[in-house]
Amino acid sequence: VTQGKVEGKALSSVAFDGTNDNVIVADFDLFDGATEGTFALWARPHGISGNKYLATKYDTSAGDREFQLYIDDGIAVWNVQNDKSNFNSAHRAIGATSISADQWVHLCGTFSTTNGQKIYVNGVLDGTASVTIEDAIDNSTSNLLLGANQSSNPADFFDGDLRDCRSYGYELSAEQVASLYSNTYPQTPEHNWKLDEGSGTTASDTGTATASDGTLTNSPTYTNGTLDLD
Repeated sequence: VTQGKVEGKALSSVAFDGTNDNVIVADFDLFDGATEGTFALWARPHGISGNKYLATKYDTSAGDREFQLYIDDGIAVWNVQNDKSNFNSAHRAIGATSISADQWVHLCGTFSTTNGQKIYVNGVLDGTASVTIEDAIDNSTSNLLLGANQSSNPADFFDGDLRDCRSYGYELSAEQVASLYSNTYPQTPEHNWKLDEGSGTTASDTGTATASDGTLTNSPTYTNGTLDLD
């Protein structure tokens, strides 16, 4: 997988301060009833110690689990739970590559009842869950949070930048994830929060499905820069 197609690309992103800001997308049918799917984003963490929650549709207090995409002490984790009331730690795909602070990284989680849960880092498969989800994803009523965890009472706020959060209603193959990373995958996602508006509090969903716009909450800020990978 080459970096040349994305290295140095101009971009806008949303910067989170790690205190209380996040993007909230009100509950919608993201992966409800799905037997496969994909969620991907670009992130630049300002630190790697502890858990850095990037995208979650999850609420343990309400027994309403769906997925979490996060960085745990510098390692990517993709946690998918098909039974919203019960947590199975073996359903987590845990990566192996050490992610660096203050560098952009592309993370992509895929799941299917056939091929299991997989986490990709910069277009390369980095980990596979030891146990495949047993059934379709339960109907979750949790909000989708970008930059935080726990829908009903957001916490564990992300300190860093996010951009181009997207989902597909099918499992991307390893080749397709590599193309997505290199910006050559031609298919428009079902949902896409580019986080490039530059102003205001609306994070527009520009995917092909019915739009589910997000709301920038507690004043995360827009920033401009380039996609430098090292």
